[in-house]
This record gives sequence, C-alpha cells and structure tokens, in this order.
Amino acid sequence: MDVKKKIRKKASIIKNKCVACGTCLDVCPKNAIKIVEGVFAEVDEDKCIGCSICSKECPPSIIEMVAKEEVF
Repeated sequence: MDVKKKIRKKASIIKNKCVACGTCLDVCPKNAIKIVEGVFAEVDEDKCIGCSICSKECPPSIIEMVAKEEVF
C-alpha cells in the first residue's frame, strides 16, 4: 500500500514575541488561533488551512508559515 504525503504550510507563532493583540484571531477564517492566558496566541494546527492571512496581518510580524508533512 502506497502512502501519500503532502507538504502544507501551517501558521506558527513565535510565542515569546507575541503581544496578544488579537489581530490574528480577527482575521483567521477557520478560528484556528486563540489567546492563551492573555499572554500569547496559539495555533490549532488541525484547524489551520495555511492561508497565511494571519501572518500578513500580524502587527509585530511574528507569525511564520512552516512546512508540515501530512500523510493521507
């Protein structure tokens, strides 16, 4: 049986630089981001579709799009 692999990009937040402004929450079309303890944002990779809107809109520019391998 062949295993298919696909590389997709997912949002990744540099937590120690996040200012928890909430901009990413407002622009994420899948509600894949939440603010943890009012300190930093966190991405739910299962919900993230890799659209990169959050990384483009992030005021401190601390959201990176990182390649993740998915097996299906």
